[in-house]
Amino acid sequence: RMLKIIYIVLSAMIQRFFVTDCDNTICFYNTTSSNITSSKLMAANDTTTDSAKSTELIELPASIGSGKIAYVSPKVLDLLSTISKFLTTICASGMRTKTMLQRESFFPSIKYWICENGGKIFCRDDPNKITEITAWKTIVENEISISDCKTSLQLFADALRSNGWSVDNDYTYMIRIQKRKDLDFSSIIQTIPNNLKYTHNLGYLDIHVPICNKLSASQWLISHLLNSESDTSSVVSSSTSSKFDSKIHSKEGNFPFLFMGDDDNDIIAVAAASSVFITYPCSSGMMEFLQSQDTEGILSDSLGSDIRQIRLPDNRNIFVSRKDGAVGACELLEIVIEELQKS
Repeated sequence: RMLKIIYIVLSAMIQRFFVTDCDNTICFYNTTSSNITSSKLMAANDTTTDSAKSTELIELPASIGSGKIAYVSPKVLDLLSTISKFLTTICASGMRTKTMLQRESFFPSIKYWICENGGKIFCRDDPNKITEITAWKTIVENEISISDCKTSLQLFADALRSNGWSVDNDYTYMIRIQKRKDLDFSSIIQTIPNNLKYTHNLGYLDIHVPICNKLSASQWLISHLLNSESDTSSVVSSSTSSKFDSKIHSKEGNFPFLFMGDDDNDIIAVAAASSVFITYPCSSGMMEFLQSQDTEGILSDSLGSDIRQIRLPDNRNIFVSRKDGAVGACELLEIVIEELQKS
């Protein structure tokens, strides 16, 4: 047993980071997807005993934008806690900062939060304090001042509103567009300014400044942590950039991390992760990407395991769940732990 523990610890020194999406990856918007063993719900302020809570769902605060309520399974939280003992756990999400600040206390094992599709990065200093990492904010501001893409973003948002689109600009470096019944997003995508990028998330169209995406933010954070010889507080307060800053868009910026997600805005991180874990149901864009990587037809095989394993030419693995919601998420998280043991 001791040898196994030592082996896991040594493996974690190589694969030091686990990055996961939030919505429809570790929490879900309906009780069927969220549930594992019980249909009971537990509100955030519930005083039920711990033994009863183990088979109940935890109701998260409503999303600031949509008002929708997500649920997380205690089993998911337990597995995340196990992983966090060996890997630094990061949540990279498209959610707005206000929603993240309401949710983060329900995920005590997540040390760092990347929100707004990479626009902001926060660190949990202690159980009761979370602080923005200003070094990343400085880098983003420097980048957008050169291309003037933030001005382009605002002007484009104004133009969309004038054409009848619902534009949510309660984000720092992105806007979120809601679907219309009479038009699809293709009419918008064709007119996006060249100095902006876009992705799809939760059925919305997110338009953002180029540097702000899950991969750039995750890689920068990992590099910043690896290069820091001091404690976390110095990382949070630092205004200097690391040697990685100039390599943010290059292959030199790739660092080994495990990644778990489901949506179009996760695809960019899949290409750089050492192992990938995809929950079900994933977005149509993600499925299209997976099928393009599935040269052996693993995904179309109706037989076999509930977890499909796609082996890439570079020896990386993509694990795809066929079980809905938290059940599949738990199976994937258990494989993460197994992967640690094999690394």
